[in-house]
Amino acid sequence: MQKQESKKQTSTIKWVVATIILVTLIIGGSFISGTFYPNVWTVDKIEDELHKKELNQVQLLGLREPEFEYTDKDTFLIATGKCVEYLNYTTDRLSRVPTSIIIAMAGVESGWGTSRFANEGNALFGVRTWSLKTVPHMKAKGNPDANWGVKKYKTKCQSVKDMIAILNRHPAYKEFRIEREKQLDAGNWNYRKLMVLMNAWSTNPDYHEIILQAIEAQAEHKAWLESQGLDDKTLRRSAKDFKGYNIPDYTPDPTQPKCGDKIPVGTGKKEEMRYSGERKLLGIGMMHKSNLVPIWDKEGAEEISTMRRN
Repeated sequence: MQKQESKKQTSTIKWVVATIILVTLIIGGSFISGTFYPNVWTVDKIEDELHKKELNQVQLLGLREPEFEYTDKDTFLIATGKCVEYLNYTTDRLSRVPTSIIIAMAGVESGWGTSRFANEGNALFGVRTWSLKTVPHMKAKGNPDANWGVKKYKTKCQSVKDMIAILNRHPAYKEFRIEREKQLDAGNWNYRKLMVLMNAWSTNPDYHEIILQAIEAQAEHKAWLESQGLDDKTLRRSAKDFKGYNIPDYTPDPTQPKCGDKIPVGTGKKEEMRYSGERKLLGIGMMHKSNLVPIWDKEGAEEISTMRRN
């Protein structure tokens, strides 16, 4: 009887020890796996929490929209990039659009900030509106009677914000949003795949190729600028310090004689040439091409007589 109880106790102890070891291994393995190999759900949750904290910090700091200042193509690229950076701080992670795509589209659509819509209406993407009574807009010069207009914005950065919002809500870009989420999870952008899914933005079937070429050219140009010591910080400072071109003052000097478009310009009467009698005039000689010259002495007469006349 005692032997049976002893065996039973031994078996119970072994079971308890085995259970403790198994639980320890499970907990230890979970800890190690969660620490060094966290699952996707955990990573996404952590990133979302961090982004919410970022948004709260942005709101608490009261960060304002950056000024959109530019003087040429290079500074336009930088100004657009600054705007996108600001919007990314205030936009959900899954709603962001690659900066290179936005810059390229803004440049192509607005002629790198030189179009009439960009200058007069802060419109960088030519977004149309049919709500002409309620939405500020501009009409195309060649089509003033159209039932649509190009939306106007208070700032160019607001134009960028609206473009991002359209991509995030319009049904035409649903496949774009699905592909974007996949690429965000993979941590690598594939511009070609994204641009093909954005072809609804333009009626031009080659639109995605035009934007891709602009992205490539933009990257090459940026690399060249950096090789010349012209990084973004230097270009931003140049744009900020630019005060306009130094045009000379062409106001007439009141102390100088007035000029006109008539030649010659005289400041007074020409002094008359009068014979003083100091030299005796022997005669008038004719040189080649019928030029008349005075002859004052024998040597002058001989010199003229020996000149060629043909």
